[in-house]
Amino acid sequence: IFVRPDFTHTMCTKLLLSQIKKQATDTATLVAEQEAKEKKRVENIRAGYVPPTGLEAYSMSIPEGGIKCDDNALTVDGLTISAPKQQLFVDASFRIVQGRRYGLLGPNGYGKTTLLRHIQHGAIPVSESWDVFLVEQEAHATDNKVIDEVLSADATTVKLLKEEDDIMLELDEAADDEAKAADTENIMKLQDRLEEVIKDLSAREADKQEAKVRKILAGLGFTPEDQEKPVRQFSGGWRMRVSLARALFMQPKLLMLDEPTNHLDLDAVLWLDHYLAEEYPFTVLVVSHDADFLDSVCTDIISVENKKLMQYRGGYTDFQRMHEQQFAKQTKEWDLLQRQLKNCKSKADREALLKKNANITKPVEYKVKFNLKGQGQDDRLGGLGLRDVSFSYSGRPPYILNHVEFGVDCTSRIAVVGANGSGKSTFLKLLTSELEPTEGEINANHGLRVELFSQHFEEKLDVALTPVEQILQVGRGLPGPAAVKTPEKARQILGRYGLPSESHVKHIGNLSGGQKARVAFALLGLRAPHLLILDEPTNHLDIETVEALIESLEEYDGGVVVVSHDARLIKSLDCEMWICSDGTVWRFNGNFDKYRNRVLAEVEARERRVEQ
Repeated sequence: IFVRPDFTHTMCTKLLLSQIKKQATDTATLVAEQEAKEKKRVENIRAGYVPPTGLEAYSMSIPEGGIKCDDNALTVDGLTISAPKQQLFVDASFRIVQGRRYGLLGPNGYGKTTLLRHIQHGAIPVSESWDVFLVEQEAHATDNKVIDEVLSADATTVKLLKEEDDIMLELDEAADDEAKAADTENIMKLQDRLEEVIKDLSAREADKQEAKVRKILAGLGFTPEDQEKPVRQFSGGWRMRVSLARALFMQPKLLMLDEPTNHLDLDAVLWLDHYLAEEYPFTVLVVSHDADFLDSVCTDIISVENKKLMQYRGGYTDFQRMHEQQFAKQTKEWDLLQRQLKNCKSKADREALLKKNANITKPVEYKVKFNLKGQGQDDRLGGLGLRDVSFSYSGRPPYILNHVEFGVDCTSRIAVVGANGSGKSTFLKLLTSELEPTEGEINANHGLRVELFSQHFEEKLDVALTPVEQILQVGRGLPGPAAVKTPEKARQILGRYGLPSESHVKHIGNLSGGQKARVAFALLGLRAPHLLILDEPTNHLDIETVEALIESLEEYDGGVVVVSHDARLIKSLDCEMWICSDGTVWRFNGNFDKYRNRVLAEVEARERRVEQ
């Protein structure tokens, strides 16, 4: 049969054009479906619909055209969110650009977590090309190994690997079964599908995933042995690290973290800020009270101010400088307006001036002032010393701490660092005599007053009392001018520690964690100890309150021993570094920066061992 070349060429061209047309039609249909889906989601939001995901108590509105999201950026204008008894955001706007890292700042209770949840659950819709992950819940206590629990986050790869195993099993069975082997059509289908699966797995770099996960887990403090243990064997704080590892492994286009450092020891915090700043390829939106972490990680700051969202370029230190300049400018404008109003000769002139300057409002500064007082330096009191101290809760070996030698006096500034579970909290309880040594001795002058702020400070508060009643209960028994005998004075003290006035007369059991922490610090300030022992004091505080705590500790006239993951606190106090590890506590020969370099070098060494 003779076929003219031009005829063949024509048929091929027609076939190619037909395929292109079909692909274009399919693409147009897909785009139309996605646009319709996106439009429907936005319409639902504008109609007041909120997905049933724990956001039912909030109302939200966004004007027509208020949400724009493409592959590059999410822009929201005119956002209003209200809680049952409080407006959180009014006509607020913000913009998140792919590849940048944002710190979301604002006092506790100002809606930061609420905003993250509205994005996570689709109430603020993003483009289909954006996958969003909010780390806020600990991993379930399953029997899965830690390594497998993290790997299972990539459900597509898990499914492909199972399909690969199933196909290989079928092909192996066919090799041993003549009837199945004779079904050549099915064998070819299986082989074709296996080729596709292997290609997909290769594209997803499935063979590199385990090494990647082990590197992340090592950075978060999981030893190789820990990675093989069931998730259920770990505490809630460690299971939160598993959730964080899942998120870092999946690398969503928008990773949202709500106070991630609360669940980490200092070593893990140092690794995380390095990883996010140097290795994470996509967008990060993080709520954190850790100024040093924000400086290391963030390229931008979004600040909640007067129910608006204000954006600043740079990290936390840059934000502080620009915010102070802006506050000074607003104060100057407000003061000028007040002088001009005083000079107005008529009501009409006053109204015209106010209308002309309607955009000028009185600047309100959220300021917290702690008032921690010590007893001063008294050489007669000496200090507190541990001499060859060993301890176990059972009273017999093996010991949590072995042969510890340690001394602290009224001039000391000491930071105790080490992995969670290494015995730091136990060590602090030995210092305050909450625990007695199993072996060895603790020497302290009888007149030396030592107070502990524990991670579990709520246990020392009476939840049935109001903060005012709790302050009076302690304050009435204090000597001389330190005594607190009236509700008015109790309120003044609580106000200085940033507790809102409406919370002064609520039962402590109904306060938030941050509000309870302020009550605990107020009580600590009343007692004015010679030595202040602090176990993760910043966990429940917003960043402004952390700054107030640091300023107060810098002026504190007494000794301080602190366990903290907050680098700014440790550096501001110029602390001696003591490391709790391998069952003992020992002094590190160097400052915080030297310690940071040591930690990162150790992590890099662990990562290299994983890669080998």
